[in-house]
Parts: sequence; C-alpha cells; structure tokens
Amino acid sequence: MWSGLTTLTCFIIDDLNTRQSRIPETRLFSSCPRDWIAFGNKCYYFSDDVTNWTYSQAFCASFGANLVKFDSKEELNFLERHTDSCDRWIGLRRESPQHSWKWADNTEFSNLAELRGSGECAYLKAVCMKAEVISSTDRYRKLKWICSKPSSYVQCAVTSGSFLHGVSWLGLTPLILAE
Repeated sequence: MWSGLTTLTCFIIDDLNTRQSRIPETRLFSSCPRDWIAFGNKCYYFSDDVTNWTYSQAFCASFGANLVKFDSKEELNFLERHTDSCDRWIGLRRESPQHSWKWADNTEFSNLAELRGSGECAYLKAVCMKAEVISSTDRYRKLKWICSKPSSYVQCAVTSGSFLHGVSWLGLTPLILAE
C-alpha cells in the first residue's frame, strides 16, 4: 500500500485550442494512501473486515493513524455519510464507567455527540444507513472500524484552463481553496 510521497511531478496538459497566455497558480492537493478518503485535513480508512477495538486501533497505528477522532459536527456528518449499515469502531474509550471518555490520542471527549451505553469502547451505531448515535460496548465485540490521520499536502503549479493529469492514480485529491 502506498504510504508516503517524497516527490511528485505534476503533469499538465494545456488546452491546445486556447492560445491566450495563462497565469500559473499553485494548487494544493491532499495526499492519502490508496483506499483512504480525504476530507478536510485528514485521511480516513473505512474497513471491510471486522475485529475487536484493540486490533482495530493496532491496524490504524500500523499506518500512522488512530481509530477516528472527530473534531466537528461537519466531520461527524462526513463519517455518517460514509457509514454503511454496519456499526464501526471509533477512537473513544474509557477504563470503566466511572472514568471519562478519551480519544485514542489521549485527549478528552468534548461531548460533541450523544454517547450511550456502559461499555468501555465506543462505536458509531448505524441505523438505516445513518450513524444516529455513538454507543459503547466491551472491547471484544467484532465490528468494522474507521481510521483517521492527518493528510500530507503536495503543491503543483497549474495554469488556468489546464487539466492536471496523473493525480487520481497517485491517490491525490484536490484541496478546494477560495479563489
């Protein structure tokens, strides 16, 4: 699996029908490994397999990631849109019901969403193809999971009206910037 990017050549194919001069501009592209999805400044992996919370976190760590941590309602909405009809592990856990919830990176949970249950590990509960709530269970239950990690960025110089070629096969996604 492709895990990093040290150099990238941006291949530009100009629109040959346009003869006017163009001003080059720099665009940023977010770089995520193959089979990961870019959103905002993060890359996300949605598993097809099922396993327990501990193994799910170990899988994510092997890619320099953690089980997903969401920082905003927009990010939670993105996760909901990509959650199929299966419950999925996220990066929240606690030692016992008497302890507070913490993310896999050891930061406190901000109660951005409702969390139900008395278990020690949290998951997005899928109801009718939408994650309606965060629930919890014991760490041994086998579920699909979601990893997340910061995306890296690549700058490419492009001219207005040009077609950037060779980006999708590298797993790059254009970062939308205000023009």
